[in-house]
Amino acid sequence: MSKRVFALALACLIFMLVGCNNNANTSGGDNSAGENNNAGNNNDEVYEERNADGDVVYRGEVKSVDNKKFIQVYIHNPITDDLYNVLISDVTVFKDKNGNSINRDQIKVGDTVEIGFSGQVMLSYPPQIVAKSITVN
Repeated sequence: MSKRVFALALACLIFMLVGCNNNANTSGGDNSAGENNNAGNNNDEVYEERNADGDVVYRGEVKSVDNKKFIQVYIHNPITDDLYNVLISDVTVFKDKNGNSINRDQIKVGDTVEIGFSGQVMLSYPPQIVAKSITVN
């Protein structure tokens, strides 16, 4: 008898956990708090800013510099608020705010940068992106 009661209680618990999902996003859902729920759902509204070359653009503050491999940048936008490793490749272009070429050694901790990249993010921690361009503002 106690096995049946336990099985029934377990079934009810599973039903409640599955049936009472408060995070469900339905088409008639109320988003009156003004939250941006674009991450993780299939809305047509997606945050994506692009530069003149068609690359996705993230902006942030440089937190550390390893001029040979990467810089760490704190990115803040409606999708993310996190530290990123911005990988530097042989084709990464470095510019100042006027569009003039600069050397990668001129990027310093505390600089505000604009990073152009393909849009692909490696889901490691911290996340990584490969920069096509880095503009110091």
